[in-house]
Amino acid sequence: MRKFIVIFVTSLLLVTWLPAQAQFRIPIPKPSIPVPIPSIPTPGLPIPDVRKLLEGDQPISTSFADTSKQNTIPDNFPTKTFRPLTELPRGQKGGFLLRPGFFELLVQSYCLRPGTYGPSKGKGYLYADLKGSKTKIVRKILQNSVRYSEISQQDIQVLLWGIIARTKVSDMQQKIQEVAAKLLTGDEIFQLNGGALGLIPPQAFRKATANLPSPVRKVLEAEASIRKMLTQTGGTSFQQLERIAVLVGEPPKEGAEVPQQRWSLHPQGFYVRYRPSGYSKTLIQVYVPENFNKRTKNNKTLLLAQNTSAEYDPSGDVAVPANTSSQRLGMSGRPVDGGTPNPNGSASGSQEQAPPTPPRTGNTLTEIPGAPTKRTIFCNPTVREALDRDWAATRGDNKERARWVFWNSVTGEFTVSDVIVGEEAEVNPGATPPDRDGIYVVGVYHTHPPINNEPGTVQLRGPSVFGDITFSEGRRVPSLVRDYTDNSLTEVQDTVYGPERRGEAQPGETLMRNKYPLQCRS
Repeated sequence: MRKFIVIFVTSLLLVTWLPAQAQFRIPIPKPSIPVPIPSIPTPGLPIPDVRKLLEGDQPISTSFADTSKQNTIPDNFPTKTFRPLTELPRGQKGGFLLRPGFFELLVQSYCLRPGTYGPSKGKGYLYADLKGSKTKIVRKILQNSVRYSEISQQDIQVLLWGIIARTKVSDMQQKIQEVAAKLLTGDEIFQLNGGALGLIPPQAFRKATANLPSPVRKVLEAEASIRKMLTQTGGTSFQQLERIAVLVGEPPKEGAEVPQQRWSLHPQGFYVRYRPSGYSKTLIQVYVPENFNKRTKNNKTLLLAQNTSAEYDPSGDVAVPANTSSQRLGMSGRPVDGGTPNPNGSASGSQEQAPPTPPRTGNTLTEIPGAPTKRTIFCNPTVREALDRDWAATRGDNKERARWVFWNSVTGEFTVSDVIVGEEAEVNPGATPPDRDGIYVVGVYHTHPPINNEPGTVQLRGPSVFGDITFSEGRRVPSLVRDYTDNSLTEVQDTVYGPERRGEAQPGETLMRNKYPLQCRS
């Protein structure tokens, strides 16, 4: 990635290339006769208790206290081959009719706790039922998502964020109002409009939340931001909402820890556990014991799995972490990529395998479902650790370094390639690595040396236009460069550029402007 060589002719071309901007003034008629404005008395009305408005009547209140923690099987319980849950027959209500054995289903899952961190590697999630004042409405949205496959997961997530933030549906973007009209009845939408909050003045909000615990305050701040963004003129992109709702990085330790392999006893008498890949998809694994039809609870025989009244529908189940700073995830019954990470089942004790990787030829990346964003990629602890090592080495020998970033679409783990060491003003990442077994190339980063000693060039900071930015657009790969902000070498900055997710094309007018400093801490 050769740094941009500045010469006078190139500078002149760039200056003349910038588009001109024009402003248009619309004349506003003025009344010919002055209109007197009567004075309006403003009686001293009592200010409502903002904190009670913010904390009370939570649309979704499910927490770790609601999880199933007892009657679980041992964490080292030996598992056998998992069969696709979709192999089982469905009952009259659309749920799966269970039978003894091990089953799994990769489903679309949803963030139900904006302002918290995404799932972390090695952390377990326990089953809990959906609770809160809008339980029936949220459950219906998750259930109906299966029927309306033409509605994108992102649009459903925006609607859920709006409901959780207590935003009027009538104030949301037109597209999201149309989604609500498909998934809900008119009466249900009327209920949502009636229980919404307005925009609370910033001063009142800060006063109400000043003494709250940090995790609670972050959630309320995220909900307030979502309310504002969903109702502002001009609309808001999904990526902007996602940056507010889903924090990236390693969450602070708040509460206990649960092993990843932990099972929960489902109220219907079988066992279930959750393996999230990010917040947007989760592998649900189910274990139905051989004596399932003989188990009893409180002297009452549990419903038989073979009975149509005992259908298992994951929609509305909530996967809850012990860490209160992490996401609680709402399950849907809508499968991802066919619903199973391995059509032949996964072997006992082995890690789940990914769906078949879509074919890709050449160096240009293609879009994949659930691909992580630039912020998620480059704020990942594994990626940042490698970047820190490479930056230290670059400062030592003044040579550029680069690595490709890989993402496991089932486990959500990030890894990096071996380091590629270049010269003082150039590093060549080579051909784009192949995608294999559900592990995808999702990013690339490189470092810039502190001092440019190449004759005839001028030291420029950040991504170069005709080297770095053109490379990221040609490969369609999210990118980052670490460099000093100026020649005083006092401040270091990570700048991200390129598409938001792998394979996405950038509109031409935003290609040169789509770069910004990366902030990993909210």
